Amino acid sequence: MKDTFYFTHDYNARQDFKIKRLMRKHGALGYGVFWSIIEDLYNNENALPLDYDCMSYDYHASVEVIQSVINDFELFTFSGSEFGSVSVQNRLDVRDKKSKNARDSARKRWSKATDNQSSNANALPTDSEGNANKEREEIKEIEEIKKEKDLLAKANSQNEILTDDKSDLSNSSLGSEKKEKEKTPAKKEKEKMQHWMSL
Repeated sequence: MKDTFYFTHDYNARQDFKIKRLMRKHGALGYGVFWSIIEDLYNNENALPLDYDCMSYDYHASVEVIQSVINDFELFTFSGSEFGSVSVQNRLDVRDKKSKNARDSARKRWSKATDNQSSNANALPTDSEGNANKEREEIKEIEEIKKEKDLLAKANSQNEILTDDKSDLSNSSLGSEKKEKEKTPAKKEKEKMQHWMSL
C-alpha cells in the first residue's frame, strides 16, 4: 500500500439532512456507498469519473443505488464527466495549506541553522544525520576501549616476563648472592648462631 492518509470525519455526519434523506431511501447500504465514494475522492484529488458500472462493481451495490447516491441528494458537484465534493475540497485545501506552512517553517529553521554553521545552505539535514553522528562517536569509544585492552594485555605479558626473569635469578647462583646481600645483619647473626649450635 502506498502512503496512507486520513481525513476528518464529522462525528455527527448522520445528522445532516441530506444524509438522513439518503439513509431513509437506501439505509446503511447507501451510507456505506457514500463514505466509500468520499474515500475514493480523497484518493483521487476530489475528482472521480461518472462510471456507475465500475463503482457498482467496486462497492458491491447495484448501479441504481450508485446513481441515486451520487445524483439524488445534492451531496456532490459535477464538472463534465467527473464529480467531486465541496466538503472534500475544503478539507483538502486546509490540509494542503497546513502542509505548505509546515514545509516553509522547516525550510526557514534549517536555513538559519545552516547559515550559523556556514555549511551548504541549499542542503537540508537528513533525518538520520543525528543518528549517524552518535554511531560514529560510539565506534570511536569502542576503538579506544580496544586500544586500552591491547595496551593492558601487552603490559601484563611484559610484567609476566619480568616476573619469570626474577624467579630465574633467584634460582641461579647470582640470585643466591643477591639474597645474601639482601639479608639484614640480624638475620645473618641468627643464621651464624644456628650454624654453630648445630655443630
